[in-house]
This record gives sequence, C-alpha cells and structure tokens, in this order.
Amino acid sequence: MIEVENPAEFNALSVVTATYASYFRYLDTINSWLKKNGVEEGKGRDYIASLFKALGSAPDMSPDADFMHLAQDYATRGGINEQVLRELTARNVFEALTESLDGVHRRIVGDTP
Repeated sequence: MIEVENPAEFNALSVVTATYASYFRYLDTINSWLKKNGVEEGKGRDYIASLFKALGSAPDMSPDADFMHLAQDYATRGGINEQVLRELTARNVFEALTESLDGVHRRIVGDTP
C-alpha cells in the first residue's frame, strides 16, 4: 500500500492512472504486429500477457534499481531492445508522454485555460 503524504502528492499519483488505456493500446499494437506476421490472435495475446506480467515483477526483483536503470539493463548494447528504445526516443515518444501527463496534471489541479 502507498500512503499519500499530501494533496499535491495525491494529485501527482492520480495522474499516472491516465496511462492505463495507453498501456493496453501499446500491447494491442504489439499484438496487431504479431497477427500481421502470422501469429494467431490468442497465442500472441497470451505470449504478450506472459511477457509483460514477468516484466512487471522486475522492479521487485531489483528493488534498488530505478526504472531508467532497468531500461538500461534490458537494452543490451547493440541488441533489439536497445534498437526499439533508441527509435522511440528519437521519435520523442517519451517526451510526448511527459507532455500528456503534464496536461492531465493541469486538468486535475484545475489549472487549465
């Protein structure tokens, strides 16, 4: 359980709940790619769910590692994870996510024009 210290912290933590739909869209994009490349729908869905369930336990397995450290650990130098991370970073995907979170934060705290 996470204890909230103050209203500002509660608001900031509430913002991240706005990422649920995007997370599933991310998984759907991967699943659609698998289908396009000959993997049956159910098999792809089960595979993706299994992979991301295992990834969800990575922070517990390395409690002293922050998320950036985990990203670096999983991005083997010259490997396929590094490639996708580099390409998404070059396309400013993570900056766009930050901007979206900022917008949701403004909405939650009532700071929208």
